[in-house]
Amino acid sequence: SEKHLYALFYNQPAHGRVAGDIKFRQVSVTTPGGTYYYPTNIEINLGHWHHPKMLTDTHRIYITKYASCSDFPNGSIRPEQDIYNPYSIEVQHVKNGEFPHFATVGDVTAKAEQYIPLGKRVMINVDNLPLSGKFSIEGKAIVISDSIGDNFIGCTVITSTRVNSGATLTVSVVTLLSALLCALW
Repeated sequence: SEKHLYALFYNQPAHGRVAGDIKFRQVSVTTPGGTYYYPTNIEINLGHWHHPKMLTDTHRIYITKYASCSDFPNGSIRPEQDIYNPYSIEVQHVKNGEFPHFATVGDVTAKAEQYIPLGKRVMINVDNLPLSGKFSIEGKAIVISDSIGDNFIGCTVITSTRVNSGATLTVSVVTLLSALLCALW
């Protein structure tokens, strides 16, 4: 089977200076011996909110333990306290070469062993990033930060739907209601 999750950075001026989306995809195969989860494929298509053509390549992606972007105590990430870490692994900013599966679940940049660019599309694969099950990242806040001070420049919540902050849903409902009222008159 295949699971998809989405992080949409649209209509969010209160939570950042990033626009675009991140798509997560994970394939699993169930056999009589159990379920095997392949590495998660992540398609990152992000840009700067006010400068969409500007390219910068020194950003980190963190998945946090929070369910809302409003839950952060201040405007920066504290890796030791804020990153989603359901296995209680010691926080490290590099992939553990000897035991790659024993990295912090929420530190996507360390798992990918590369900084993330804004201004161009990137595809990466990471191990141990569960999209379903007990330790799923669904419903967690995802943060894009700078690589120097861990100040976040974008934040949104990972969902299983592609509705972006209610804007598309609102337009659809208004259109539907307008059509219904016109039909009744």
